[in-house]
Amino acid sequence: MAINSTPIWHYQGEGQRLYLPDPRTQIARHIQWVKPVYGKEGRGLTDWSVPEPDAFNSAFFADRPIECPFIRNQVWYYDESKRGWFSVYYVEKDQKATWNHWAMKQNWIAHWTVFKPSQLRRTRPMLEEKKRKKSSYDPSLNERLHELNYYSSLLNKVEEDARSVLIERIGDLG
Repeated sequence: MAINSTPIWHYQGEGQRLYLPDPRTQIARHIQWVKPVYGKEGRGLTDWSVPEPDAFNSAFFADRPIECPFIRNQVWYYDESKRGWFSVYYVEKDQKATWNHWAMKQNWIAHWTVFKPSQLRRTRPMLEEKKRKKSSYDPSLNERLHELNYYSSLLNKVEEDARSVLIERIGDLG
């Protein structure tokens, strides 16, 4: 896992300064996430839904979880040893100003932001084949559904607005 092991937390007030770890580490450990390898094979794509743990770029440590009403991707977890809640967020670039204004009004013990955030990887299309080392070919569930024309009939049933999103997620049906 290539997550910074020495995060910089900013504390509010003059209270006790706990050692707080990188908040993304517990998320990565919980889902058993490993950073994908960049190169010709990976092309910056991931099998995980986005954002991955290394993309989260802001967090609070507080007495309770803090839900942000305008942030789409956020995770909360309780740390028994620290006796507090971590609220971890992926704040998009166009939300930074709104985020900063909102964050100043929250009741938190410590606040953390990433100095240089990781590049957000796109999710690998479901029908993209991976190189297989086996001599026999066993199709994946998604490939089998494609062979049975499940995805083609699904595309015919959705509204025009959702088609492009679905095609991006499924992959090339050709």
